[in-house]
Parts: sequence; structure tokens; C-alpha cells
Amino acid sequence: SPVLSPAPSIHPSRNPTLSPISILGISSQLREDILRTGNMFDVIADKDITIRTLSILSPTTKNIKVMVYTKMGSFVGYETQRQAWTKVFSGTVKGITNTIILPMA
Repeated sequence: SPVLSPAPSIHPSRNPTLSPISILGISSQLREDILRTGNMFDVIADKDITIRTLSILSPTTKNIKVMVYTKMGSFVGYETQRQAWTKVFSGTVKGITNTIILPMA
């Protein structure tokens, strides 16, 4: 089994292993009669991470206005406090009734 070194090795492995990741699904209403929809969720990591993309599922082939916000710490208690949030993405994307990849970085 692999052995972790305390610092980067000067002799890298010929077959490096990937870091373990968790992919969880989050759902929201996919109905055209709902004016606003979205999700708030916490990301808990053992070390610093960077989220480079975010995938969404489009319920339509129409243009969709998408906004993504972030904040340090939990969203709990900040759901309606606009000043706590930082917008990291805003744009209109073409729905394709499939997954849309949004760049975050």
C-alpha cells in the first residue's frame, strides 16, 4: 500500500494515486413556474481546496441567468444577509437540458 511522505519527494512515484474526493448531488425544483430556485450548502474539507467549476443541470434549452455566491464558514444563519456573501459568478448561459459547467476561477 502507498506510504505518505511528510514533504514532496525528490523521487516522484511512477504511479501516483489520486486524492480521495467526494461527489454529492444536490437537488432543487426544476419547474418553469418557479421564479427563483437554488441551493445553499456547506463544503467541509480537511485542507484548503479550490473549486474551479460548478456543474448545473438545466431544465430547459432557453437562456438561464445564473449567479453563484460564496462565503467563509457555514451558510446557516446567513441565508438572508446579502452583505455576508461574495458573488463569484454571474452570467447568462444557454440551457441544453443537460449538465452545464460554470467556471469559478
